[in-house]
Amino acid sequence: MKKAIFLGVIVLAMLLVLPPLAEAKYVQSGDTVTVNEKIESNAYLSGATVTVNEPVSGDLFVAGSNIVINSEIDGDVFVAGSNVTIRGKVNGSIFGAGSNVTIDGEVLGNVRLVGANITISNVVGKNAMMAGANIYISEKARIVRHLSVAGAELSINGPVDGNFEGAVSNLRINSEISGEADVTIDSKGEIVFTNNGHVGKDFNYKAMQKADIEQGVQVGGNIVYTELSKKGAHASGVVLFWAILAAALYKIASMFVISLVMVFGLKKYVLMTAGEMTSRPWQSIGWGLVVLIVFPIACIILMVTLVGLPLGILGLALYVIGVCLAKILAGIIIGKWITDKIGWKKLHLVWSALLGITVYVLVGFVPILGMLVAFLATLWALGGGIKTNMKLIKE
Repeated sequence: MKKAIFLGVIVLAMLLVLPPLAEAKYVQSGDTVTVNEKIESNAYLSGATVTVNEPVSGDLFVAGSNIVINSEIDGDVFVAGSNVTIRGKVNGSIFGAGSNVTIDGEVLGNVRLVGANITISNVVGKNAMMAGANIYISEKARIVRHLSVAGAELSINGPVDGNFEGAVSNLRINSEISGEADVTIDSKGEIVFTNNGHVGKDFNYKAMQKADIEQGVQVGGNIVYTELSKKGAHASGVVLFWAILAAALYKIASMFVISLVMVFGLKKYVLMTAGEMTSRPWQSIGWGLVVLIVFPIACIILMVTLVGLPLGILGLALYVIGVCLAKILAGIIIGKWITDKIGWKKLHLVWSALLGITVYVLVGFVPILGMLVAFLATLWALGGGIKTNMKLIKE
């Protein structure tokens, strides 16, 4: 029994980390992934380091730690990672999440980003919506339509042709905003207009105190100030809300991008696991609990012995990967279950995954009860994967 469980966890982790390429047009995963050939279809990439050096004719889905896109992308880019740099031109839109996100290439569509540090250094052809701690729009950037931002520090150094709205701690305007501006400032924050800063139409702002703004010089329209009470502005409830929302969006985005590799690389496996999970859910939860407790203990016991040390370390690594991927698998299966129940059985599994992952993440933000539900869902998926792998081993 222990041997079967041990093998099951290894097979589960390996299957999820190394998806078969036959079920998708272009799927690559591994520690280091480098694309040096033109891709004539959608591409699904995941790895610790991912580099794209050649054009992609379709959409690009990427998940990893360090991601660099140097080439032109004809479609949309969906990306989640620690460090993300996009230097190539994107003919579609960018949907991204990461610790450090830098957009150096031109984007013809929209930009939707969540991250700690975000830098825009080129033209955004439509709208830009961003949430993060430090957001920098450089002198080389231009937002052709509207700019929406939630974060701590925002510096606008490139022109915004449309309107600007945001909730930030500190705002620095060092360029032209052609439309209106509507912003809420943190209780301890401030608004700074440089000599180059100008708002073409009305400037509406909410803050604890008035800012030093010259009408007619820095603002072409009316300046409308709304005072925030100390209770309403303390630690900026608006900014706090956006910070929580940013954290949720980051988690959803990163899980969704990884789920795409699973959906397109392991679709048959995912559907097979879904069958195991929904046919006997409590049995799957039981198996998940057993693996969650017993497997790491077995690995530690192996590590005590000199001969079993490498196997124990490998087992713990696979265990961590398996548990993390079980959360994503749980989201996919939850989404599949919901869409089947409401009669959307023909809906593509990608959209079921997005729905399920969103539900999984949002429920997890609910104190105590939500965390318990998310934990049970993870056990459910982990156990379902084990049952599927044991079945595959027997076959």
